[in-house]
Amino acid sequence: MSNFDRKRLLSNIATLTKDKNVKMGDLEAAAGVSAGYFSRLNKGESNAIPNIEVIAAVAEKLEVTIDCLVRVDYETLTSSERYLIDFINKLISKATSFEMLWEGESVKKMLAAGMDQDGCAIHPLFEVRSFDIGCNLNGYPDYEDRVVYNSLFHEGEYIGLLGPSYHIDFDGGSILWIADVGVGEDEDNPPDEEIELYMQKNHKVIPICHTVANGVSPFNEILFSLYKAAAETSKRPKIDASVKSAIDSFMEDLPF
Repeated sequence: MSNFDRKRLLSNIATLTKDKNVKMGDLEAAAGVSAGYFSRLNKGESNAIPNIEVIAAVAEKLEVTIDCLVRVDYETLTSSERYLIDFINKLISKATSFEMLWEGESVKKMLAAGMDQDGCAIHPLFEVRSFDIGCNLNGYPDYEDRVVYNSLFHEGEYIGLLGPSYHIDFDGGSILWIADVGVGEDEDNPPDEEIELYMQKNHKVIPICHTVANGVSPFNEILFSLYKAAAETSKRPKIDASVKSAIDSFMEDLPF
């Protein structure tokens, strides 16, 4: 496991057992290690490094991903950051168990939504911007309205999508969106990849959190894990309500 930090792992275990009110004895039993195992590690009485099976069992008991357990420094997080990481961990868990199936939308499909009759972008993650395209025949500046991705974490910048976005209905009418974006593209350098997470409530899109390319963020590992999990679930078949109704009607006529 690259970038493994034993001290951080033990610190995270201590912090999370306290936050989640999990008894150390119950954690050790779930991990299949002897009583006092983690206490001995913390006191330096043993230099052993927990194997991946132990780490996986601990992560499951504490309801976090393995990546978060070994890479996120929980002790330094604010209460809001811990709250969001717990939320994203639960989303990943439900995605990997296929309890929540995300829907994918290609960049081409999102752009094709276009503008409405009032000149506003139809897709909730996009907006309409005017671009200077030079001068017209009379020498005056000419502008063209284009539908572009609207990053609420990089407002005013041109941020392009690098891949599909995924969404899922959430909490009776709200929609969660996760997007893979490119930041800082120019003629000499490719864009840096970031992941952005939003919640859409009615017609309002609210930024939740994002990764930081070439920077430090507690969400850098976990949001990439969520995006990957969302992409995997999007491949699973989903049944439209009208299709299900037709199938149910057909199945009722079967003699068995």
